This record gives sequence, structure tokens and C-alpha cells, in this order.
Amino acid sequence: MDVIIEKNVGIQEIPKSDIPELIKLLVLNAQLPFGILKNSASDNFHISICSPASLVSISDVLEISPIENKSGFIAFPFDEKEGYFIPSEIDAFELFELSKIGYKKEFNPDSDFQSTNKTFFESAVSKAIQEIKLGKFEKLVLGRKKEVNFSFDSLEPLIKSLISNYSEANICFFYFPKDGFWISASPEILVEKKKGAKEMETMALAGTKAYNGQDIRNQGWAEKEIEEQALVSRFIKEQLKYSNFLNYEEKGPITIQAGNILHLRTDFKIKADFSFDFLRIAKSLHPTSAVCGSPRTAAMNWILENEDYERNFFTGFAGIISPDFGKLIVILRCGKIESNKITLYAGAGITSNSIPNNEWEETQDKLQTLGRFLLDS
Repeated sequence: MDVIIEKNVGIQEIPKSDIPELIKLLVLNAQLPFGILKNSASDNFHISICSPASLVSISDVLEISPIENKSGFIAFPFDEKEGYFIPSEIDAFELFELSKIGYKKEFNPDSDFQSTNKTFFESAVSKAIQEIKLGKFEKLVLGRKKEVNFSFDSLEPLIKSLISNYSEANICFFYFPKDGFWISASPEILVEKKKGAKEMETMALAGTKAYNGQDIRNQGWAEKEIEEQALVSRFIKEQLKYSNFLNYEEKGPITIQAGNILHLRTDFKIKADFSFDFLRIAKSLHPTSAVCGSPRTAAMNWILENEDYERNFFTGFAGIISPDFGKLIVILRCGKIESNKITLYAGAGITSNSIPNNEWEETQDKLQTLGRFLLDS
């Protein structure tokens, strides 16, 4: 990619029809750091692009001096180690116009495929249940990965399918040279402030079952799912109180549909100073008990010791920040795309009422958010 125009362009809005071709250009040719997130208010997408030299590494989400008053895309992994900020410096439309579309990505040699074994996962769930019954935890969240064949010839159809089939999801795409290309169709917002809004929003999203076409307004939920959702709601209220965000409204729980899955969701509207408090709210909530467990620090350490893979950005967060609006999502229903494969990720919340095989089946359902569009998944 020979032509790169750098300037302060701010957050740009791209029509959804341009997204598949633009991503192919960015991943397969330009290989520039970029982040793309669906706009909550429309079918369009917000985008931020920079040169590799401008990519900012951040060790703490509150290390805001390199990004203060700037617009861009931010992402942090589950374990809160090194995150990134992509300042919005390259004009996507000019890049599109000036580039000669000729996809030339150099592929790494094929690698072995590794996926979480069902026996291993169910054994880990059983161990988690015992730890919870002993009183060490209220909840633990266990995830797994599944690696399947993937060709970059399938990239454009996959992106188009996600956009057309998950219109209500928080669809996100991002690429960092060190960590690769990630896609997500997440149902969960970590924190958001819409343009013109006076409050910031977050949500407690937990409790899961398959959607089979039934009326979601009259759903019955098992004790396990109700308990799981209540734990997440309580965690959010405790974190808001601990961080001195006391002025908020709570609504729910309600049943919501996210593709082929149903969840319980409680919404929170928080009155706070956006310019000062947006990232502080994100810091206080991440990782939520919906993706980690409770108590949080002990749960995170247990997960890092007992899962058989590295989560990386799975159950981390990513999104757009700017001087007048921002949106960060929890990275769920996601995959990492490499030269010959896509690694899919899914997790399940474990409580004292969990049944190991049921938790495996729950992750199977969640994997189908992306997996349904892959022929051999």
C-alpha cells in the first residue's frame, strides 16, 4: 500500500454496503491498524484508521494522556494487559479512492488446528461447580475455543452475512499487526454515550437459552439463569457504588433476542460527566461478572489457571471514543481470522446449579453466531 494520507479526520461514518470491500482492502492489502463498530443510531458504521507508527499501546485504560481529547478506536483484552488506541488519522474514503484493489497479503504457513475438548471443558465446569459450592466463588465463567477451516475468499460473504443477519448486534471488526484480525457480533454494551444524550448506559446481560422462534415476551426462565442474571446486576450496582457513580436508573430484567440466543438483560442509565467519567466507568466494570465471575480478581486468576487457551480479546472490550460520544462493547460471539482458519470463542456462566453437559451445549449455541456461516464448523 503506497498511498497513505494522514491527518486528524475524526470518527467517520461508513455505509454498511462499503464495509466488506473496505475490510478486504485494509486486511489483505493495506494492513493498517483499524477499528470498525456499528453505529447504534443507524445501519452505518464508525471507523478509525491509522498508520502502524501511530498505533498507541496502553497499559491501563485510565492512562488517557496519549488519547485525551482525541477520536479513535480503543481495545483491551480480557486480562487487562496491553491495550491499543487507533487515532482517527487516515481518511477511509480517500484510501478507498486512491488504492488499487489488488489483494496481496503474505500468508503465514498453515498451523495445526486446536479446539477445546468436550471432556476437558466439562471437567473444568465440574471443578468450577465444586469451588462455588465450597463458597470460594459465587460464579465463574468458563470459555472455550473452536478452530475451523477458513479461506479469505469467504471473508466478504461472512461480513455481509453478519451485517444482514444481526442488525441489532454490536458488530465490530478490528485489526492490530501484533494481534491479528478480529470480528464480533456482540449483544453486550460495556458503556455507551450517544450523541446528544445526557446519560451514559450500561447493561447486565446474563442467562442464556436457545431461541426457537417462540414469543420472547412470555418466556419462562430456570432458577440457574435467573440467579446468573441477578449476580451480574448486583455486580454492576456494587461497582457503580464503589466508584461513586450513585445517580443512575435501573430497568429490567427483560428477555432479549440476540441471533439464535435469548438472554436476560437489565439496563442502567448513569448520570455522570462524559468527558471525565466514560473510561472510568469502563474501568470499574471490566471485566464484568458476566464474562469473568465473582469475586472478580479471584475469578480471573482461576480462569487464567484452568482454561486451556488464551482469551486475548475474547471477553475484552473495544469501541469508539470521541469528544462528544462513545461506545464500548464486550467482545463476545467473536472470532480471530488467520490465513487458513478462524478461531471461534464462546463461554458459559457457571453457578452451583450448573450441569456440565448443558454448559457445553450453551457454548455450542453461542458458537453458531459466526459458525452458522462457515461450511465446516
